Formats: sequence, C-alpha cells, structure tokens
Amino acid sequence: MILVKDLSNIDLNKKTFLQFGAQWCGPCRAMTSYIEEHVEKDYPNIDFVKIDIEDCDKSLLEDLKVMSVPAVFVYEGGTTTKSFVGFNKEKIINAIKQD
Repeated sequence: MILVKDLSNIDLNKKTFLQFGAQWCGPCRAMTSYIEEHVEKDYPNIDFVKIDIEDCDKSLLEDLKVMSVPAVFVYEGGTTTKSFVGFNKEKIINAIKQD
C-alpha cells in the first residue's frame, strides 16, 4: 500500500483503491493490515493507496466529502466506481471485483 499526502502522482485512470484513514483509528489500521496481508497480492493490477487525514490537504477531504474513516473510494477511468465507509472485508472484495 502506497502512503501519499495528495493525489497529484496517482493515476486514477488505472484501477485504484484509495483509503482515507488515521493512525489513531483502529478500524483504519485493521483495514490496512488486512489489505497488505490478504488482498494486495491477489490483485497486482490494482494500485492500493492510503491517505492519512491528519497529514493531507483538507480541501481533498472536502472535495470527496470524507466525514468518517476509514473511507474508501475505488477509481477506474478517472471516476469513482465505488465508495464506502468502515472496515468490511466483503465490501473491500466487492469494490475491487466490481466491473
């Protein structure tokens, strides 16, 4: 999982799993661990990106309407194809597999 502060160097035309979280957030840490240990290796064609809400441009949070963490946005072709809030293994897999 790549940790970034903004999306300036991320190609959102490629399938991208974008997770907003925070170090103080238990479910965020659990989601990151789950993705790194169980998901990334099975989906090598997807970029897994994490943004810490405490260390990013707050206008990005406003633009995407991030109100709670963990918040997930899946991008493909430059647009959001799926989004959800909370750590849920089934939602992670469904968001990745969505065509």
